[in-house]
Amino acid sequence: MVIFKHALRNALLPLITLFALELPALFSGAIITEKIFNWPGMGKVALDGIFQRDYPLLLGFLMLLALLTVIANILADVLYGAADPRVRQK
Repeated sequence: MVIFKHALRNALLPLITLFALELPALFSGAIITEKIFNWPGMGKVALDGIFQRDYPLLLGFLMLLALLTVIANILADVLYGAADPRVRQK
């Protein structure tokens, strides 16, 4: 009971931080993975857009990554409040 109530809450904070940092990185890493394994997907389309200089496509892809970064940070802030009672939103 003590482990779940006290230790788990303190151990969740670094995991929440890693989740917030890794969510946008998953989409960035998709570019490399899809190119290596020749899988169709967003990363391959973005890489083809780079080679063809399709600027509207690249701007849309970067806006998606920026939006995912903001959403992940907001979600991390909300989860911090749920995991640690010392952190509260006002």
